[in-house]
Amino acid sequence: PTDLYPFLGMHPASPGQDRGCKTSVLSVRRQRLGYAGSLDKMPPYVFFEIDDDVCLRAGGFRHGQVIRDCSGGELVVIGSRPVHGRPRLWFQPTALGRPGAGVFEEASV
Repeated sequence: PTDLYPFLGMHPASPGQDRGCKTSVLSVRRQRLGYAGSLDKMPPYVFFEIDDDVCLRAGGFRHGQVIRDCSGGELVVIGSRPVHGRPRLWFQPTALGRPGAGVFEEASV
């Protein structure tokens, strides 16, 4: 959602802007997002897959959705990235106050 763009350091594309993405039957370009790859104060910059089908398959939510944990904390779905060879969803805790993403390693869909 565009209301999260400033928080994620993103900007909306200009109308009619050519992003250079080309799609064909043989090649589909996946959407990726570069973001903080841990909850550390100095997290590495990593890439997350953010296509709906990838995120839904990895954890049942879409990129940008806001969910609540069992204690009422809000988490923003960042995207999918492998953990121990298996795709997992990564989340930004809204209370963190800075860019950072974590994963629930033992969670299942």
